[in-house]
Amino acid sequence: MNQQLRQTGEFITENDERLPIIEHLRDAIKPGWESGLIDKTTKEYIGPTKELFENKKRKSLIMIDMLKRCGYNNISNKDLLEVGCYMGTQCFALAELGINSIKGIDIPEGITMSGETSEKVYKANMDLLNRKRDDLSEFFNPYINSLVEFEDSDICKLNEKEKYDIIFSHETFEHIHNPKLALINMYNALKPDGICFHEYNPFFSFTGGHSLCTTDIPFGHIRLSKNDYDKYIKQYRPNEYKLDMNYYNNNLNRMCLEDFRYYIDAAGFEVLSFITLPNMNNVQYIDADLLKQVKRIYPKVELNDFICDTVITILRKK
Repeated sequence: MNQQLRQTGEFITENDERLPIIEHLRDAIKPGWESGLIDKTTKEYIGPTKELFENKKRKSLIMIDMLKRCGYNNISNKDLLEVGCYMGTQCFALAELGINSIKGIDIPEGITMSGETSEKVYKANMDLLNRKRDDLSEFFNPYINSLVEFEDSDICKLNEKEKYDIIFSHETFEHIHNPKLALINMYNALKPDGICFHEYNPFFSFTGGHSLCTTDIPFGHIRLSKNDYDKYIKQYRPNEYKLDMNYYNNNLNRMCLEDFRYYIDAAGFEVLSFITLPNMNNVQYIDADLLKQVKRIYPKVELNDFICDTVITILRKK
Protein backbone atom coordinates (compact mmCIF):
# COMPACT_ATOMS: atom_id res chain seq x y z
CA MET A 1 0.00 0.00 0.00
CA ASN A 2 1.35 3.41 -0.97
CA GLN A 3 1.87 5.35 2.26
CA GLN A 4 1.81 8.68 0.36
CA LEU A 5 -1.95 8.56 -0.27
CA ARG A 6 -3.57 11.72 1.04
CA GLN A 7 -7.01 12.73 2.26
CA THR A 8 -8.85 14.96 -0.21
CA GLY A 9 -12.26 15.27 1.38
CA GLU A 10 -14.95 13.81 3.62
CA PHE A 11 -18.13 11.81 3.09
CA ILE A 12 -20.94 12.56 5.54
CA THR A 13 -23.10 9.55 6.37
CA GLU A 14 -26.79 9.46 7.29
CA ASN A 15 -25.63 9.33 10.93
CA ASP A 16 -23.60 12.54 10.43
CA GLU A 17 -20.28 10.69 10.65
CA ARG A 18 -17.45 12.22 8.64
CA LEU A 19 -15.45 9.58 6.78
CA PRO A 20 -12.17 10.39 5.01
CA ILE A 21 -11.92 10.31 1.22
CA ILE A 22 -8.42 9.07 0.35
CA GLU A 23 -7.14 10.04 -3.10
CA HIS A 24 -6.58 7.01 -5.36
CA LEU A 25 -7.24 4.52 -2.55
CA ARG A 26 -9.29 2.31 -4.89
CA ASP A 27 -6.37 2.26 -7.35
CA ALA A 28 -4.02 1.17 -4.58
CA ILE A 29 -6.32 -1.55 -3.21
CA LYS A 30 -7.47 -2.95 -6.56
CA PRO A 31 -5.09 -2.02 -9.39
CA GLY A 32 -6.76 -2.56 -12.74
CA TRP A 33 -10.28 -2.23 -11.32
CA GLU A 34 -11.31 -0.57 -14.59
CA SER A 35 -11.46 -3.99 -16.25
CA GLY A 36 -14.60 -4.69 -14.22
CA LEU A 37 -16.43 -2.00 -16.19
CA ILE A 38 -15.73 -3.56 -19.57
CA ASP A 39 -18.28 -5.71 -21.35
CA LYS A 40 -16.09 -8.70 -22.13
CA THR A 41 -18.39 -9.86 -24.91
CA THR A 42 -17.63 -6.75 -26.98
CA LYS A 43 -13.93 -6.12 -26.27
CA GLU A 44 -11.19 -7.58 -28.45
CA TYR A 45 -10.92 -11.29 -27.71
CA ILE A 46 -7.70 -12.49 -26.08
CA GLY A 47 -7.61 -16.23 -25.60
CA PRO A 48 -6.02 -18.21 -22.76
CA THR A 49 -2.25 -18.57 -22.76
CA LYS A 50 0.09 -21.29 -21.58
CA GLU A 51 1.53 -18.83 -19.07
CA LEU A 52 -1.92 -18.28 -17.55
CA PHE A 53 -2.39 -22.02 -17.32
CA GLU A 54 0.95 -22.53 -15.56
CA ASN A 55 0.11 -19.80 -13.03
CA LYS A 56 -3.21 -21.49 -12.23
CA LYS A 57 -1.53 -24.89 -12.09
CA ARG A 58 0.62 -23.63 -9.24
CA LYS A 59 -2.56 -23.04 -7.24
CA SER A 60 -3.58 -26.64 -7.83
CA LEU A 61 -0.20 -27.89 -6.62
CA ILE A 62 -0.45 -25.76 -3.47
CA MET A 63 -3.91 -27.19 -2.80
CA ILE A 64 -2.65 -30.76 -3.25
CA ASP A 65 0.29 -30.09 -0.93
CA MET A 66 -2.02 -28.72 1.76
CA LEU A 67 -4.34 -31.71 1.44
CA LYS A 68 -1.35 -34.02 1.93
CA ARG A 69 -0.39 -32.17 5.10
CA CYS A 70 -3.89 -32.89 6.41
CA GLY A 71 -3.49 -36.60 5.68
CA TYR A 72 -5.12 -36.77 2.23
CA ASN A 73 -2.17 -38.23 0.37
CA ASN A 74 -3.43 -39.23 -3.06
CA ILE A 75 -5.69 -37.63 -5.67
CA SER A 76 -5.08 -40.38 -8.24
CA ASN A 77 -8.24 -41.91 -9.65
CA LYS A 78 -10.40 -39.43 -7.73
CA ASP A 79 -13.53 -37.64 -8.96
CA LEU A 80 -13.42 -33.86 -8.44
CA LEU A 81 -15.82 -30.92 -8.65
CA GLU A 82 -14.63 -27.32 -8.98
CA VAL A 83 -17.07 -24.61 -7.91
CA GLY A 84 -16.57 -21.34 -9.79
CA CYS A 85 -14.35 -22.78 -12.51
CA TYR A 86 -14.69 -19.93 -15.06
CA MET A 87 -12.73 -21.02 -18.15
CA GLY A 88 -11.46 -24.18 -16.46
CA THR A 89 -7.72 -23.72 -16.01
CA GLN A 90 -7.77 -25.50 -12.64
CA CYS A 91 -9.77 -28.36 -14.11
CA PHE A 92 -7.22 -29.00 -16.85
CA ALA A 93 -4.33 -28.58 -14.42
CA LEU A 94 -5.70 -31.28 -12.15
CA ALA A 95 -6.62 -33.53 -15.07
CA GLU A 96 -2.90 -33.68 -15.88
CA LEU A 97 -2.17 -35.08 -12.41
CA GLY A 98 -3.80 -38.48 -12.77
CA ILE A 99 -7.38 -38.00 -11.58
CA ASN A 100 -10.36 -40.04 -12.76
CA SER A 101 -12.62 -37.11 -13.70
CA ILE A 102 -13.30 -33.47 -12.96
CA LYS A 103 -16.37 -31.30 -13.49
CA GLY A 104 -16.29 -27.52 -13.35
CA ILE A 105 -19.44 -25.55 -12.62
CA ASP A 106 -20.01 -21.81 -12.81
CA ILE A 107 -22.46 -19.04 -13.61
CA PRO A 108 -21.36 -16.92 -16.60
CA GLU A 109 -19.42 -13.93 -15.25
CA GLY A 110 -21.16 -11.38 -17.47
CA ILE A 111 -24.55 -12.39 -16.10
CA THR A 112 -23.55 -12.03 -12.45
CA MET A 113 -21.66 -8.78 -13.06
CA SER A 114 -24.30 -6.93 -15.05
CA GLY A 115 -27.45 -8.36 -13.53
CA GLU A 116 -28.89 -8.78 -17.02
CA THR A 117 -30.77 -12.02 -17.57
CA SER A 118 -32.06 -11.67 -21.12
CA GLU A 119 -31.56 -14.59 -23.50
CA LYS A 120 -29.38 -12.42 -25.74
CA VAL A 121 -27.03 -11.41 -22.91
CA TYR A 122 -26.91 -14.96 -21.55
CA LYS A 123 -26.04 -16.39 -24.96
CA ALA A 124 -23.31 -13.80 -25.57
CA ASN A 125 -21.64 -14.57 -22.24
CA MET A 126 -21.94 -18.33 -22.67
CA ASP A 127 -20.52 -18.13 -26.19
CA LEU A 128 -17.52 -16.20 -24.88
CA LEU A 129 -16.98 -18.59 -21.98
CA ASN A 130 -17.25 -21.67 -24.21
CA ARG A 131 -14.83 -20.14 -26.70
CA LYS A 132 -12.25 -19.65 -23.95
CA ARG A 133 -12.73 -23.23 -22.75
CA ASP A 134 -12.43 -24.59 -26.28
CA ASP A 135 -9.25 -22.62 -26.89
CA LEU A 136 -7.79 -23.79 -23.58
CA SER A 137 -8.61 -27.41 -24.38
CA GLU A 138 -6.37 -27.21 -27.47
CA PHE A 139 -3.33 -27.19 -25.18
CA PHE A 140 -4.12 -30.78 -24.13
CA ASN A 141 -4.38 -34.20 -25.72
CA PRO A 142 -7.73 -35.97 -26.26
CA TYR A 143 -7.31 -38.12 -23.14
CA ILE A 144 -6.91 -35.10 -20.82
CA ASN A 145 -9.89 -33.47 -22.50
CA SER A 146 -11.99 -36.59 -21.88
CA LEU A 147 -11.50 -36.18 -18.11
CA VAL A 148 -12.88 -32.62 -18.02
CA GLU A 149 -16.56 -31.65 -18.08
CA PHE A 150 -18.19 -28.22 -17.70
CA GLU A 151 -21.69 -27.30 -16.63
CA ASP A 152 -23.45 -23.95 -16.37
CA SER A 153 -24.77 -24.45 -12.85
CA ASP A 154 -25.19 -22.83 -9.44
CA ILE A 155 -23.77 -24.73 -6.45
CA CYS A 156 -26.85 -23.67 -4.48
CA LYS A 157 -28.93 -25.76 -6.90
CA LEU A 158 -26.63 -28.79 -6.97
CA ASN A 159 -28.52 -32.03 -6.40
CA GLU A 160 -25.99 -34.86 -6.56
CA LYS A 161 -25.39 -37.63 -4.05
CA GLU A 162 -22.01 -39.15 -3.06
CA LYS A 163 -20.41 -38.49 -6.45
CA TYR A 164 -17.14 -36.66 -5.70
CA ASP A 165 -14.02 -37.35 -3.66
CA ILE A 166 -12.95 -33.69 -3.61
CA ILE A 167 -14.93 -30.46 -4.03
CA PHE A 168 -12.90 -27.26 -4.18
CA SER A 169 -13.03 -23.59 -5.04
CA HIS A 170 -10.68 -20.62 -5.35
CA GLU A 171 -11.80 -16.99 -4.93
CA THR A 172 -15.44 -18.05 -5.16
CA PHE A 173 -17.04 -18.52 -1.75
CA GLU A 174 -17.47 -14.79 -1.12
CA HIS A 175 -19.74 -14.67 -4.19
CA ILE A 176 -22.06 -17.58 -3.29
CA HIS A 177 -25.44 -16.08 -2.42
CA ASN A 178 -26.41 -18.83 0.04
CA PRO A 179 -23.19 -20.28 1.49
CA LYS A 180 -25.02 -22.39 4.08
CA LEU A 181 -27.03 -24.19 1.40
CA ALA A 182 -23.93 -24.49 -0.78
CA LEU A 183 -22.06 -26.33 1.98
CA ILE A 184 -25.03 -28.66 2.57
CA ASN A 185 -25.13 -29.47 -1.15
CA MET A 186 -21.39 -30.09 -1.18
CA TYR A 187 -21.67 -32.40 1.81
CA ASN A 188 -24.37 -34.42 0.07
CA ALA A 189 -22.39 -34.56 -3.18
CA LEU A 190 -19.23 -35.89 -1.51
CA LYS A 191 -18.52 -39.57 -1.09
CA PRO A 192 -17.95 -40.78 2.51
CA ASP A 193 -14.70 -39.27 3.85
CA GLY A 194 -14.71 -36.84 0.91
CA ILE A 195 -12.83 -33.56 1.18
CA CYS A 196 -13.71 -29.89 0.61
CA PHE A 197 -11.00 -27.29 -0.02
CA HIS A 198 -11.97 -23.62 -0.24
CA GLU A 199 -9.82 -20.50 -0.50
CA TYR A 200 -11.52 -17.11 -0.71
CA ASN A 201 -11.24 -13.35 -0.09
CA PRO A 202 -13.84 -12.51 2.61
CA PHE A 203 -16.19 -9.56 2.29
CA PHE A 204 -15.10 -7.85 5.52
CA SER A 205 -11.42 -7.68 4.59
CA PHE A 206 -9.80 -4.48 3.30
CA THR A 207 -9.95 -5.87 -0.27
CA GLY A 208 -13.33 -7.57 0.17
CA GLY A 209 -15.22 -5.03 -1.91
CA HIS A 210 -13.42 -6.36 -4.99
CA SER A 211 -13.00 -4.10 -8.00
CA LEU A 212 -16.54 -2.74 -8.28
CA CYS A 213 -17.38 -2.15 -4.61
CA THR A 214 -14.05 -0.85 -3.30
CA THR A 215 -14.31 2.84 -2.39
CA ASP A 216 -11.88 5.67 -1.65
CA ILE A 217 -13.08 5.45 1.97
CA PRO A 218 -11.03 2.89 3.93
CA PHE A 219 -13.29 -0.15 4.47
CA GLY A 220 -16.05 1.87 2.80
CA HIS A 221 -17.83 -1.21 1.43
CA ILE A 222 -18.58 -2.38 4.99
CA ARG A 223 -18.73 0.83 7.04
CA LEU A 224 -21.32 2.46 4.77
CA SER A 225 -24.94 1.45 5.15
CA LYS A 226 -26.78 0.43 2.00
CA ASN A 227 -28.28 3.92 1.76
CA ASP A 228 -24.89 5.58 2.28
CA TYR A 229 -23.23 3.30 -0.26
CA ASP A 230 -25.94 4.18 -2.79
CA LYS A 231 -25.37 7.88 -2.04
CA TYR A 232 -21.58 7.50 -2.36
CA ILE A 233 -21.79 5.82 -5.77
CA LYS A 234 -24.25 8.43 -7.07
CA GLN A 235 -21.99 11.22 -5.85
CA TYR A 236 -18.56 9.93 -6.85
CA ARG A 237 -19.12 7.26 -9.54
CA PRO A 238 -22.46 7.99 -11.25
CA ASN A 239 -21.32 6.45 -14.52
CA GLU A 240 -20.85 3.11 -12.71
CA TYR A 241 -24.06 3.28 -10.70
CA LYS A 242 -26.04 0.38 -12.20
CA LEU A 243 -23.09 -1.99 -12.41
CA ASP A 244 -21.70 -1.19 -8.96
CA MET A 245 -25.05 -1.41 -7.20
CA ASN A 246 -25.91 -4.72 -8.84
CA TYR A 247 -22.56 -6.11 -7.75
CA TYR A 248 -22.99 -4.73 -4.22
CA ASN A 249 -26.50 -6.16 -3.84
CA ASN A 250 -26.17 -9.50 -5.64
CA ASN A 251 -22.56 -10.65 -5.97
CA LEU A 252 -20.98 -10.43 -2.52
CA ASN A 253 -22.39 -12.31 0.46
CA ARG A 254 -21.96 -10.83 3.95
CA MET A 255 -20.56 -13.97 5.57
CA CYS A 256 -18.25 -13.23 8.49
CA LEU A 257 -15.88 -15.84 9.94
CA GLU A 258 -18.33 -16.75 12.71
CA ASP A 259 -21.02 -17.36 10.06
CA PHE A 260 -18.72 -19.56 8.00
CA ARG A 261 -17.82 -21.74 10.98
CA TYR A 262 -21.50 -22.10 11.85
CA TYR A 263 -22.43 -23.08 8.28
CA ILE A 264 -19.62 -25.65 8.17
CA ASP A 265 -20.83 -27.23 11.41
CA ALA A 266 -24.48 -27.11 10.33
CA ALA A 267 -23.65 -28.99 7.13
CA GLY A 268 -21.99 -31.75 9.17
CA PHE A 269 -18.34 -31.31 8.19
CA GLU A 270 -15.31 -32.12 10.29
CA VAL A 271 -12.82 -29.24 10.14
CA LEU A 272 -9.32 -30.45 9.27
CA SER A 273 -7.94 -26.94 8.90
CA PHE A 274 -9.35 -23.41 9.18
CA ILE A 275 -6.68 -20.87 8.24
CA THR A 276 -7.13 -17.10 8.33
CA LEU A 277 -4.26 -15.19 6.72
CA PRO A 278 -3.96 -11.64 8.11
CA ASN A 279 -2.61 -8.57 6.38
CA MET A 280 -1.18 -6.52 9.23
CA ASN A 281 -0.58 -3.55 6.92
CA ASN A 282 -4.31 -2.86 7.08
CA VAL A 283 -4.36 -2.44 10.85
CA GLN A 284 -3.50 1.23 10.32
CA TYR A 285 -7.06 1.81 9.09
CA ILE A 286 -8.76 0.06 12.02
CA ASP A 287 -9.84 1.99 15.09
CA ALA A 288 -12.70 2.01 17.59
CA ASP A 289 -14.85 4.22 15.35
CA LEU A 290 -14.53 1.78 12.46
CA LEU A 291 -15.46 -1.17 14.65
CA LYS A 292 -18.45 0.72 16.01
CA GLN A 293 -19.65 1.77 12.55
CA VAL A 294 -19.39 -1.71 11.06
CA LYS A 295 -20.87 -3.52 14.07
CA ARG A 296 -23.91 -1.27 13.83
CA ILE A 297 -24.58 -2.75 10.39
CA TYR A 298 -23.05 -6.23 10.88
CA PRO A 299 -23.19 -7.06 14.62
CA LYS A 300 -21.24 -10.35 14.47
CA VAL A 301 -18.00 -9.09 12.92
CA GLU A 302 -14.80 -9.21 14.97
CA LEU A 303 -11.31 -7.76 14.55
CA ASN A 304 -10.12 -10.87 12.73
CA ASP A 305 -12.71 -10.24 10.00
CA PHE A 306 -11.04 -6.90 9.22
CA ILE A 307 -7.43 -8.06 9.04
CA CYS A 308 -8.01 -11.42 7.34
CA ASP A 309 -7.43 -11.13 3.58
CA THR A 310 -7.66 -14.85 2.81
CA VAL A 311 -9.49 -17.81 4.34
CA ILE A 312 -8.50 -21.41 3.57
CA THR A 313 -10.56 -24.32 4.83
CA ILE A 314 -10.09 -28.06 4.51
CA LEU A 315 -13.19 -30.03 5.52
CA ARG A 316 -14.01 -33.73 5.65
CA LYS A 317 -17.37 -35.41 5.28
CA LYS A 318 -17.92 -37.40 8.47
